[in-house]
Amino acid sequence: MIYYIDDTEVSVIQSEPYSYTWDNSTEAEGSHTLKVVAYDDNNGKANDKCTVNLICTVTDIDGNAYKIIEIGNQVWMAENLRTTKYSNGSDVPLITDDAEWALGDPGYCWYNNDSATHAETYGALYNFYAMETTNICPEGWHVPSDTEYMILEMSLGMSEGDANSTNWRCTDEGGKL
Repeated sequence: MIYYIDDTEVSVIQSEPYSYTWDNSTEAEGSHTLKVVAYDDNNGKANDKCTVNLICTVTDIDGNAYKIIEIGNQVWMAENLRTTKYSNGSDVPLITDDAEWALGDPGYCWYNNDSATHAETYGALYNFYAMETTNICPEGWHVPSDTEYMILEMSLGMSEGDANSTNWRCTDEGGKL
């Protein structure tokens, strides 16, 4: 099998398994053509191709751009959310007082209340009430469900039994990310 990306040969695989993984982390956003050519024992040839649209970032209402990544069959933001607005444009309240944090009103804060130092690295910290809204994430995105987290954890090597546990279930999946 010969694999091509945008008419450039990227791999030749002569024995099973016939598989190629495309590391697209350095590729430009936009349309790319993927093609595979196979030969049989009699030098007969077959090929197939498809076009994919590579989107390397997603942007929130504040204009923050986030890298995205595919893990298993899921697409995730590869960075922590740091928006200060809901996707409808309304403000998420900034809460800097510990006593206010659990009162039942949606809000966010920054690690050590210091956005200049920590926003890029850690993103914003949102309380449960902000996260349970349906519009904290960029358009077309949502806060992952427990089931989606379980699928992610199993993609990273966790057993289904551990993933189905209702207690602390982390083994080393965070380190793998």
